[in-house]
Amino acid sequence: MLKHNSGTVFEIKNQLPELPALHLIYFSTIYDATYYLTGSTRLEKDVCILQYTLSGAGRFCDGQTTFDLTPGTGFLVKLDDPCYSYYYPEDASEPWQALWCSFASATTAKMVSAINRQWGYVFELKQSSAIISRMQAYCKSGLLSSVMSSAESCSLVMELLSALVWSKEKTAGGEDRNLISDRVRAIIGENPHRLLTVEQLAKMLDISREHLGRKFRQETGVSPYQYILNNRIERAKLHLMSSATPVKLLSDELGFSSAAQFNNVFKRLTGVTPNAYRRMHFRRKCN
Repeated sequence: MLKHNSGTVFEIKNQLPELPALHLIYFSTIYDATYYLTGSTRLEKDVCILQYTLSGAGRFCDGQTTFDLTPGTGFLVKLDDPCYSYYYPEDASEPWQALWCSFASATTAKMVSAINRQWGYVFELKQSSAIISRMQAYCKSGLLSSVMSSAESCSLVMELLSALVWSKEKTAGGEDRNLISDRVRAIIGENPHRLLTVEQLAKMLDISREHLGRKFRQETGVSPYQYILNNRIERAKLHLMSSATPVKLLSDELGFSSAAQFNNVFKRLTGVTPNAYRRMHFRRKCN
């Protein structure tokens, strides 16, 4: 009834209990009407999940309303919340293919509960959005397990929660605001081979660097510089997973001033050096 097609389990280095710990990201196929899960039988404390539909459809019930989980739609829950249930519809004509992740901490569980109270359980995100693309990249990487720093785990989970909240806030009252952060993500996504700086982004948006920085931080909680840096490190990780490109050359391609700067930034955000990350990847993939 459930097949895990691909995915990665994460080990968090130097995990702080107050910060969210990312457990796993999986891509799964559900194809049997016996698939039915409810929070009233789940005992995992402070564990939260996001399940997002890529194709097909599932159904979600919050205790009062039933939602069709069509492509581009997902739900966010704290596992032991007794109000919800989700399942594969008996009348479904095709498998339900879903991307999902789980994460935990007492602090994050409170945040998810607050989001559910304010915005409900069901959200819409474009499949081209940065966080969904990032999750899919892990599923396509071939890694069965991966090591993350506490900071990297926290950053990914907070990016996810931020994207869900903004998906609601930007359409509240039927008003679809043209968010600067969405425009920045779109520009970066449309120019994967350009090493864009904050100054270049501001010029492309026809706004000042200061206005870009202020609005982007208000919308995402991070600065444009930090977002660009995170994006470059994610690209670096994919290169390290799939190629033997020398670290010096890779640092040049990603726009770092030197291999030393690349090593320092990579280690600060992931907890390991680029070469150590590459060795870890090949060892784990072979196992």
